[in-house]
Amino acid sequence: HIGNFVPSDFTVVEDGIVRPVQSVSCPPPITPPLSLTLLIDVSYSMGLAGRMNNARVAASTLVRSLSYPPAATGIISFDDTTRIYLPYTSDTTTILSSIGSLSAMAGGGTDVVGGFLDKITGAIEFTKNQPGDKYVVILTDGAPFLLTSEEKKIIDAATAAGVRIHSVTLSANTQNFPLRRITAGTNGLWFESITTEQAAIDAFKTIGDRIFTYPPCELVYLTDGCETLRNVDITLRKNASTVTKSAVVNVPPTSIVWLDASTMFVDFGALPTGTTRTADVTLTARNGTVTVQTLT
Repeated sequence: HIGNFVPSDFTVVEDGIVRPVQSVSCPPPITPPLSLTLLIDVSYSMGLAGRMNNARVAASTLVRSLSYPPAATGIISFDDTTRIYLPYTSDTTTILSSIGSLSAMAGGGTDVVGGFLDKITGAIEFTKNQPGDKYVVILTDGAPFLLTSEEKKIIDAATAAGVRIHSVTLSANTQNFPLRRITAGTNGLWFESITTEQAAIDAFKTIGDRIFTYPPCELVYLTDGCETLRNVDITLRKNASTVTKSAVVNVPPTSIVWLDASTMFVDFGALPTGTTRTADVTLTARNGTVTVQTLT
């Protein structure tokens, strides 16, 4: 999950010196204003092998992770007919109840083109005038044959409406090339051969990561010196990947802890033998606590 970091994930090099990372904290993700349409296949085959259960559980997981409002969700169900199953709402209880009541039909085919493009009940028409970021997530167990012209119509309609399409195919050993091309054409994600509840949940969590807005994390490392400009390289190692970013960090003078002396020089002058002279110097810690360990 984005933001699930610990200090050991990072290496900080400041002006060529490796600095110890003290902490890293990331605010929770923010749900932006968005409209999410769940386009759910309810054809007969979705009742087999736990597919409809996987769809219900995964969709519910995504809904629970969002904030309503500013999010709103509607549901389109389809087999060889497309229906508005739930009009758009920001009532989480209503959304979850509607998802939970979905079931496969006793028969029917899988009209993916109608699911997207029906002029009254199609997912793109249903979504296009909704506010905020717009998404359609299709859940199906079919790998339909679509003409190139049909795929283009779906992509063009979604692009014109500002809709991004994600797809989740809930059947084993399925290569759903039409949905791959449709999601790629709308800058979406596709998932295939999703056959378990956990795999479906994981797919929807990944989709959620694309939906959320992530505020900046705060990384704290231990440093020293009084320079206000520092060249910093930060390396993140996570999930077998490594990313390094470089930046020039401008340290505010008020963030630099230092000792202020009331005078920088003490001149005792010429002292006769056997005499002493005392001069007071006041040391004041600025911008933090300072521990004086030695004086030389």
